[in-house]
Amino acid sequence: MKSLYTELTYALIRQVAGYTLAGDAEKITDLGVRVEDANTLSRLQADIAVRFVELPAKKVKLTINNELLTSLASKPYSLKSNDNGFEDISIKILSALARMAGDTASRAQLQSEFNLSQELIDSFATKTLGELHDMSSTGVMFYTLEAKEPEFSMALDFVRVESNNKKDIQRLINADISQPMFTSLTGLNKQVFKDMRRGIPLPSCNGGQPKKISDEQIEDARQLWISIPYMQDIDRCLHIYEHMKKAGVTLRALWPHLKEWIRTEEREISA
Repeated sequence: MKSLYTELTYALIRQVAGYTLAGDAEKITDLGVRVEDANTLSRLQADIAVRFVELPAKKVKLTINNELLTSLASKPYSLKSNDNGFEDISIKILSALARMAGDTASRAQLQSEFNLSQELIDSFATKTLGELHDMSSTGVMFYTLEAKEPEFSMALDFVRVESNNKKDIQRLINADISQPMFTSLTGLNKQVFKDMRRGIPLPSCNGGQPKKISDEQIEDARQLWISIPYMQDIDRCLHIYEHMKKAGVTLRALWPHLKEWIRTEEREISA
């Protein structure tokens, strides 16, 4: 069932993306998705969307209409040509039901999770691939698909934070930080630093020993640091850098002071 729920999650977010593009808030909420979450999903990079789908938590709820499915399963079908049938999500659901019906250990799950009757389970256990294909090609919507909360929103929050962290790490690299600073803030090793830095067109004046900063600039940075205790260390460092780079202050020059302030707070927490 794991691969089926992966397919179902892909199907759901494709629907959400389409409705978001069309500005159809009603259909988005009908899928059990908050409009703000739909907007977030539509802005995810492809690799982050894949990460969301493949997180192990079950993020969608599949409900089967037993009356429709029983009717569909009991009718005689003749094979039809339908090149798109195997791509449709219906065939994936029907195939999963048939596999589970033919597996003694999974039959109980069909009853507990989808409330299928014993007679319907027995029927699916003997369905051929052609019959399943033919059933899917009728276009009968015997199921509904919606977001499963709170798992859906929690998974989206997780990848959103992960995505932001990835962007922040890239911002650190673009700011021409040193490898020790990179490792200290991110926990990532020297090789990752080299791989991420490779190919970035940094100005020729960057690198080497940083320009010393004045006592006044250090104090300005310290006051900024104190004013944002709620931020993560990476965010705080980047926030201070953004405020001070106009004066020619680099993260490399700030790092000895930032590092000391981080260590001071860690000692105070552990004391």
